[in-house]
Amino acid sequence: MLHIKATAVRFTEAEAYPGWVECRFLDAFGKEWIFEEKCPYVAEQIFPGAQFPQDAAIPCEQTDEHKDAEGRSLVTVTTLRPIWIEAITGESVFVVLREQLIDS
Repeated sequence: MLHIKATAVRFTEAEAYPGWVECRFLDAFGKEWIFEEKCPYVAEQIFPGAQFPQDAAIPCEQTDEHKDAEGRSLVTVTTLRPIWIEAITGESVFVVLREQLIDS
């Protein structure tokens, strides 16, 4: 499964099962995207009392890849597959650098 490397910065609902966490990443153009998602979907090792920031990974599916004028490998991904996840602003399609992706 493909994931976008992200950073978990805080609990948003630590008491709610299974716990919700805020995650962030910068896209290929430097725009920051914020997600609020269930801990098991983005960071299995986060639990109440955990210290932040921590590494997180947002599940996604690749839809396109190309090189820009600088030769960077840009990958378009959707977070609607394999699990329906959206940024807090509702976006679900992002362009990231190839090195921002983890294939596990």
